[in-house]
Amino acid sequence: MTAKDEFFIDGKPFKLEHSPQKVSALLHLVRKSARDFLLVSEDGIEHGDPDELVDIVPGDKFSTKKRDDSQKPVERPIRYTVNGEENTTLENPLSLESILRNAGAGAAIDTAELGSYYLENTADGRRYENLDDLVTISDGDNFLAIHVGSTPVA
Repeated sequence: MTAKDEFFIDGKPFKLEHSPQKVSALLHLVRKSARDFLLVSEDGIEHGDPDELVDIVPGDKFSTKKRDDSQKPVERPIRYTVNGEENTTLENPLSLESILRNAGAGAAIDTAELGSYYLENTADGRRYENLDDLVTISDGDNFLAIHVGSTPVA
């Protein structure tokens, strides 16, 4: 391995085989969980979403940082859709219940029956079924709220 084709995480060199790479894959290289750690670039940018793609060039230096469990508001609004209805949030992650309630009637969701819905991210197929599930949202995410309860007959 030459210096021309390597990057560093926590001071350890790794061969740059392709770019971009998922945050979770990069943390896995140093045997750390994306659930417990963030990847921090040399300029201080924190990459916390395990599915985020990070561009890497030879010589890049990253460090890892233990996640802070306190929920801090994000710096700019995150846009996402539920059943085609556009929503924004300054909090991330959000509970499934919050997402369904915020989308409400505009997304054809009966807020009186939130427990009869599950949410699916159309990009990666992640599925959330319990109202207390925390959903990490990336800007531009598209979700489908799918009703699994009974449907009234006309």
